Amino acid sequence: MTGKDIENRIAQMPCWPKERQQEASRYRLTDSQIRELVRIQRDIWNGKGTFATDEEMMNLWKSCGL
Repeated sequence: MTGKDIENRIAQMPCWPKERQQEASRYRLTDSQIRELVRIQRDIWNGKGTFATDEEMMNLWKSCGL
């Protein structure tokens, strides 16, 4: 899933059924997770970010049992 995919999903949230919105709103990032996201965003904007290959992501999902 790309950053644009995530942005699109977030933009669609107001159209989701109320129960689904409440379920999604339970998830909160910790302060350290937010700092890490900001750092990654900054790296991407500055052309320093790296992305996992499809193969790396496939291996990750497999390791998670998905």
